[in-house]
Amino acid sequence: MTCCGLVALALVLALAIVAAGAEQSRIRIGAIDAVLTVPDGVEQPPIALLIAGAGSPDHDGNDPRLTPATLKTLSEQLMVRGIATRRYDKRGAGGWTAQFGRREDFRFKVLVDGAVVMVNHLRMAKTFAKVILVGHSEGRLVAILAAQRVPIDRLILLATAARRQGDLLKPQLHKRAPPDRVAPMAEAID
Repeated sequence: MTCCGLVALALVLALAIVAAGAEQSRIRIGAIDAVLTVPDGVEQPPIALLIAGAGSPDHDGNDPRLTPATLKTLSEQLMVRGIATRRYDKRGAGGWTAQFGRREDFRFKVLVDGAVVMVNHLRMAKTFAKVILVGHSEGRLVAILAAQRVPIDRLILLATAARRQGDLLKPQLHKRAPPDRVAPMAEAID
């Protein structure tokens, strides 16, 4: 077997061990679809609420253009270490639906409200030793603002920016959207 073959085999075996050592369930909290992963044999594990970055990623960290599965991979690695995770679809993942309200009424605050609802739901369950917020990229701002509103035990920020969020978003919008659509979005960001 080649070196690449051995690496691939090791990866498949590691993922099989990960999958066998956790209980995973899909849940819906209000309009938010989520996945709860709890390691087997760990009584009252800590839980990490994984908050996705920019765009409309699903609970795995994928969006229609990119499928890196970053949140799923992070969840698997935390589970191996005895840490439960909840990860959830960001509004708009898989398309905008009426249950989210009108798209033009959407504000960043809605993302923070969603994270607060998730933390409160985890606290009410009383099955986790600690609640940890993990915010990635844009999710770091969601995590910081949510942590100001509800009690958490830890706050972890991944791939944070050194610039203001609006200063990051506007150039990204210019690359992805037609100019006539960017102008009102840039104005709303300002």
